[in-house]
Amino acid sequence: MSIEDISQAQFLFHLMAMMKNKRVIIPTKREGWHKLFYELKQKEREGRPSFLDKLWFDWDGPYPTSPWLSEALDRCAITHYVVSPELREIAFSEDNMNVYLEKQQCFSPRLREYLDYASEEAKKFLQAG
Repeated sequence: MSIEDISQAQFLFHLMAMMKNKRVIIPTKREGWHKLFYELKQKEREGRPSFLDKLWFDWDGPYPTSPWLSEALDRCAITHYVVSPELREIAFSEDNMNVYLEKQQCFSPRLREYLDYASEEAKKFLQAG
């Protein structure tokens, strides 16, 4: 898979797998996620997935929000993964993490590098709030 053909949802799930692998808490709180994806959209960087060009944000609140991201996080927390008993984090399972990390071995080097960059950025935005 390359930066041209990864979907928004695939990117989100692969990002969560990398975060889990780096022992970063995957929060359910939305503000940090929206700020992270807004920052990723704004920054021109080698390997940036093309879906970020089409991602749009609403500025009617105190921070930019993406309707797609809100919906994707809901699907992730409810359908595919277990939410912790305190409802503070998405408890991405070890099995799910390993499946996604194994798939990443087939990704282009540029996409793997960008996912690594995004997971480091995620620490800044998601651990802050």
